[in-house]
Amino acid sequence: MGQELDEHEAGLAVRLGVMIGIPVVFVLIAVATLLAGQGLSTSVQAAGWPAVVAGPYVGGVFGLLYGQTRAAEVAEVHELPRPAAEAAPPAVERRAA
Repeated sequence: MGQELDEHEAGLAVRLGVMIGIPVVFVLIAVATLLAGQGLSTSVQAAGWPAVVAGPYVGGVFGLLYGQTRAAEVAEVHELPRPAAEAAPPAVERRAA
């Protein structure tokens, strides 16, 4: 890894973590409590607070991994490849009529 993120990339990673992490943790905890035999209202109540607290951390891991992967891909591209001279189409000359 070793690639560092600037403030903008880190902010995007945290935002992505919040947008993904909270709903994922909420659904996982709600399903786990439903499968444990609790009612729907109890499952929703039990899943709300842990999702708000732990969701950004869980999603932040995915966001930071995504940011690190993007930074590594950008670092690998040093220069765009240039087309070879012989690969260019020949110029068309106009003949005088």
